[in-house]
Amino acid sequence: MQSKHNGGRAVAVMMAGLVLAGCAPRTEWDRQQADEARMQRRVAAAIRRDSRLAGCGEMARLDFAALNARLAAMTRLSADAIVETQTGDHLRIRGPLGGFAPPRDAQVVLSLAAGATGHQQVRTETSSFVWKDAGGIWRVDRIDDVVGGPPPPPRAPGEPPMTEDEQARARRVVLAGELDAGQAAELEQALDDLCLGLQPDYLPLDPPLLNGEDDFCYGGVGGMVVIRRGGQTRAISDDCARYVGGRVIKLVMYARPAGVSAS
Repeated sequence: MQSKHNGGRAVAVMMAGLVLAGCAPRTEWDRQQADEARMQRRVAAAIRRDSRLAGCGEMARLDFAALNARLAAMTRLSADAIVETQTGDHLRIRGPLGGFAPPRDAQVVLSLAAGATGHQQVRTETSSFVWKDAGGIWRVDRIDDVVGGPPPPPRAPGEPPMTEDEQARARRVVLAGELDAGQAAELEQALDDLCLGLQPDYLPLDPPLLNGEDDFCYGGVGGMVVIRRGGQTRAISDDCARYVGGRVIKLVMYARPAGVSAS
């Protein structure tokens, strides 16, 4: 009788093991589904703590506490210091075309100075200003310095060669005028988006997520945009151009006048 009892216990233990094994992820797809389910539970908990995150998509996956702790240990420039630093970048990129400053009575001013990156087919540096004027019209003044393009064609025989100043002017593309209507509408929407206010001013290449992992990217598609409105200055930096801030970065970087097609 004792032997039968022990045999019954062995069968029960084996069956319990099989049940537990059946509950565990059996394939990579199962594991991914389980990880996503855990992430969704943590996102739901984060939204219960701050309901504003409900409409912020992927940003709700950020571990804000861990990110803020990491940022607190970093030394970063203030928004005003960033503006001062970028002033020199704008002047360098615009070169012989000279500096630029939007009208003093502009309601909103966005600016971006971006260097060339390895992601570009043609290496290009950009100085872009986008502003909403006193009359509520969005305008743009953008200079692209095509540093990686071919040299300008030689002049006709007998003509003097181009000076360095002329060559510098020839490789710069000027895009100025009233902002494309579609881009203006996108900017209005993004600047009024509640999630833009919740987004951290700086996102590293590998911000921490609620599941304990990092949201790593290689960068090179974003940058830093400075937003000035209502007497306040804010700089949003993300080399990966994520979330609403990333949309603003891209809109300013690739701003174009009405009637000019996207390149």
